[in-house]
Amino acid sequence: MADYKLNQYQRNHYFYGKLMAVKDFEVEQSYMNEKRHLLTRLINGTGIVCGLDDAEIYTDEGKVKIKFKTGGFAVDSEGREIVVPAESDKQVYIKEGQTTVNLTRTELETSLYYVYLEYNPVFGEPVNSAATPSSCEETCCPNRVIEDFELVASRDHPESPAIVCPSLSGNISEDTARKRIKDWFKSETSKLCSPGDEARVFLLALESVSGGVSVNAEETTPYLSFVFNGKLFAELLTCHLSDFGNPHKTDAEQVGALKSVDGVSNPGGNVDLVEDNSITITPDNGTNTIKIGETHSSRTDNPHNTTAEQVGALSSVDGVSNPGGGVDLVQDNSITITPNNGANTITIGETHSAKAGNPHKTKHAEINEVLPIFGDEDNDVRNKHISNNDAEMWNKAAASSGAAGLKSIDGVDNPGGDIDLIGQNAIEILPDNVAKNIVIKENHSTNTANPHKTTAAQVGALSAKGGTVEGDVNIIGNVGMKTNEPFQVISGNSLALLESIGDEAHLILRTNEGAENQVHIVNRPEGRAAIRAPHNDRPEDAFNVLANGNVGVRTEVPDSTLSVVATRAVDFPLDGNQIAAAFYGSPGSNGRPIVVVNRGNKGESGVNYGPLISFLFHGGDVGRITVNENGTLSYLPFTGSHLGWSKETLEQNILVSMTGNNKPMIEDVPQSEPLYGVAVTKTKNDKKVLGTVFSTENEQILVAAVGNHFIWVADKGKDIEVGDALISSDVAGHAEKDPEEDKYSYVIGRASQNVKWEEVKDVIEVKVEGKKQKVKHALISVLFGFYEKRNL
Repeated sequence: MADYKLNQYQRNHYFYGKLMAVKDFEVEQSYMNEKRHLLTRLINGTGIVCGLDDAEIYTDEGKVKIKFKTGGFAVDSEGREIVVPAESDKQVYIKEGQTTVNLTRTELETSLYYVYLEYNPVFGEPVNSAATPSSCEETCCPNRVIEDFELVASRDHPESPAIVCPSLSGNISEDTARKRIKDWFKSETSKLCSPGDEARVFLLALESVSGGVSVNAEETTPYLSFVFNGKLFAELLTCHLSDFGNPHKTDAEQVGALKSVDGVSNPGGNVDLVEDNSITITPDNGTNTIKIGETHSSRTDNPHNTTAEQVGALSSVDGVSNPGGGVDLVQDNSITITPNNGANTITIGETHSAKAGNPHKTKHAEINEVLPIFGDEDNDVRNKHISNNDAEMWNKAAASSGAAGLKSIDGVDNPGGDIDLIGQNAIEILPDNVAKNIVIKENHSTNTANPHKTTAAQVGALSAKGGTVEGDVNIIGNVGMKTNEPFQVISGNSLALLESIGDEAHLILRTNEGAENQVHIVNRPEGRAAIRAPHNDRPEDAFNVLANGNVGVRTEVPDSTLSVVATRAVDFPLDGNQIAAAFYGSPGSNGRPIVVVNRGNKGESGVNYGPLISFLFHGGDVGRITVNENGTLSYLPFTGSHLGWSKETLEQNILVSMTGNNKPMIEDVPQSEPLYGVAVTKTKNDKKVLGTVFSTENEQILVAAVGNHFIWVADKGKDIEVGDALISSDVAGHAEKDPEEDKYSYVIGRASQNVKWEEVKDVIEVKVEGKKQKVKHALISVLFGFYEKRNL
């Protein structure tokens, strides 16, 4: 990460007799370089200055490379100049943390990558130099620093170099506009002091297309940043000032100008508004208004000669008209007229229909064509339609033979008398004089006593005395059986047999392979559930569950939650031992055991020895717990770990040291095993080293500290051989071969692999004493052994 703090510069002060050391010349160079970088970055800007557009993208054995045919020049965000010579050919790398790998076409098939130019000075032109003033020996040192560059690829796109302009919109004064521009300059210039963390210049975006590698123009153009010089700015400003043809293509819509009035346009001239009929047009230059009015709405003389018919007005009532006046409605006889001004209604009613006293004075003789007359003694004025005599005669006629009315019920008649309804069997007759009805119902449908005496055979049911049922049987509810014979379920050659033997219940399951492969599930005394296969040479119950929940394998008296007893083992090809128990993994382990408990070998003393527990991975033996004939227990291979915690995100195999900021593993128990506070080791020969990161689980860090594990080692100029002592390095998180330079060496452990640095290609970038350096590193196995070694 770049340091963008603005510091005061120091330069050499020369005087006669001054002794110049290397540091003085370095200060001289730093003063000139850093001040130039500052002025370039803040005044000229950063980005591409020229060229870098004619590049050939290709792959070499799958590795992505870029060849710059014409070269170019760029300035990074620290103000450092990056010169790309013509015909430069560079490999593209991916940097992730401290690891640098080649960008390949395979990587581009899964993701888009953004390529950057990165300043990368390297040493060159080695020359001989005296190592010390008192020595005659010479050592080789670089005589030049070549300001080279490299190409770095990342999945992260750069920040878009968006141009933010000051807001000068609205009706503002010149003074306000100047103030806004100054505020904008102040805001933008304050950002220049901290331009960002990555000192890189974005170049292009790469992708894989049709098996090849090409530039993605859509992802390249938006992120390019350029440095413009004064000549270019002057030419752009001259072109703009001399362009009188509306260079911004401003139209009337953008500035809110009037283009036309009702389709009539006269660019640069007036459009006259002309009065017609009752329209009035009154312009007022003083108020910048044009008043458009009309005189029609104030006329009251019916200028349109509107008629009542046109507007739907009342012209007359039943032919009586009175233009401008009212037409009265007059009631007569039983008609009533009720006006209601409030509701805007006129109610026209009549009083005749409510009269009950024969208002028409109708006589019997006048309606003799409607009703028959049986004498004139009742032929007077009355309110009844027929007389009492007429009613009696009608009733007699209805009762007489041939007249309308009830003659019989189902053929039974009794003129002038009653006909009784009689209930029989399940039929009931219930007369109700009050409700004037007769209810006829039956009681057969509610009879559940089998009134028809139906038998099981008639309906195909199973008799209570037993029988055979063919087909499926579904039973909802409880089923009870009490018999001396076993209950059997047979399908083909398979059999399920439920049998009571003494005080035990046996469920016997047999496949179509026959009785020799049957399995018994038994309820033993005291509630013990057992599973056994009685046909084989192991008559005991193989699996048992007690009433208290204990489970036993090959034991009928498990004394723990799970008890496994090996009465006889089977052969397993593991050092000639026999398996007593094997625990298997998921189906993905191909049916192989992952933990094996062995019987071991019986020695002369009669005690078993050898591998007692073996751990397998992918079918191979990866670890054992072994005891010898003398009773010594051994774990192999062995890695002892401690639990720690850190504020940092730690990578696997990184070397860490104790900070002393420990926490109890159990918060409520301060004396519990501590969680050791750890941080990445950054000090050479650090005596506080704890180990390397094994894994991280649930915000806790497992640190390998005993036995064997892996560790990163850094190149310090000497190859590493098996058995070499290792100490911590000033390359963060790394170890190095012990140079035995200090009085004491705090040894981490011994290397168990050789490292020839000339064959190592893996490179990381680190800061040593504040300066960036590239260092080779390798991941090797280490045998931990922490001790203090005195160097004589």
